[in-house]
Amino acid sequence: MSTGAIALVSTGLIVAGFGPWIAELIGRNDEVRRYLTLVLALTPIYMVAGVWLAVLQATRISMWNLARTTQPLLYLLGVLCLWMLGRLTLGTAVVAFALSTVIQCAYSMVVARRIVGHHTRPSRSLLRSLFSYGSRVSLSTVPQFVNASVDQLILSVMPGVPPAQLGNYAVAVSLSLLALPASVAFGSVAFPRLARAPSEDHARRIERLSLVGAGVLAGMTIGVVSALAPFVVPRIFGNGYRDAVVALWLLAPGTIFLALNRVLGDLLQGRGRPIVRSLGEGLGMVCTVALLIVLIPRFGIRGAAVASSVTYGIVCLFLLVGLHRSHRATLAELGAP
Repeated sequence: MSTGAIALVSTGLIVAGFGPWIAELIGRNDEVRRYLTLVLALTPIYMVAGVWLAVLQATRISMWNLARTTQPLLYLLGVLCLWMLGRLTLGTAVVAFALSTVIQCAYSMVVARRIVGHHTRPSRSLLRSLFSYGSRVSLSTVPQFVNASVDQLILSVMPGVPPAQLGNYAVAVSLSLLALPASVAFGSVAFPRLARAPSEDHARRIERLSLVGAGVLAGMTIGVVSALAPFVVPRIFGNGYRDAVVALWLLAPGTIFLALNRVLGDLLQGRGRPIVRSLGEGLGMVCTVALLIVLIPRFGIRGAAVASSVTYGIVCLFLLVGLHRSHRATLAELGAP
């Protein structure tokens, strides 16, 4: 914990040091650049908070859930209060974000130290293994982000897609994501338990329960959302968003696969093989772009929804095969036949 904290504070300081240059590069005006610099200056704080949050995830799931919800809840409360007082601006919103981040960091540190004890001297010998594992985990975040957002990006630049259709698709995607928070929690719980499983049989039992639980819960949730969508969407968004319902139905199978992919990624990380997740997400990124280019011109947002569902299914199959191979590798390491 001490080594991880020192390493991430150092990395965060490097990012914060480049903050003014990054803000100058992407900021649209002086005000945006000023507050973006402030947000980037917070990088060491929320990076080191990640260490203590990871400690809580590995030791006390209930406290981890409480700590990780501290920042978004406080930030939401701050924004609502500012809005009610008529003081909500870009600057005050950034200040609210900064305060909520600092509070979460301090709270996570106090709880983590209470559970596992005070920091000891950092060890340089641990840095190589920490950065090696962390870099492999980070490799999956870029393609995963692309997979989650490239469909809307391509729809926004495709000449034959009206802005209204992009709005319909954005609503469909937002509704489909309602199935994820509860279902992907199975992976968050399984990850630390799998890493410390006392036997291979126990590890596989954790995997089965996590995948079945995530799949069933995601299926039930997206089923309810899909059933209510024809009645709820027009009432909330208007009749102009009826196409979002069909897109949601086409996204529904992919949503189940997406939930399973998130859990499979956690399971692979728990087995010390995060690179398999990275390869799977990279494959998904390539498939997503290829299918979108082929399907969007002919089918519009329905083609984009089908492309997403098919891609998530392909990635799910790849990760399942990777998890199965990790079982064989573990048995080989144990000398089992």
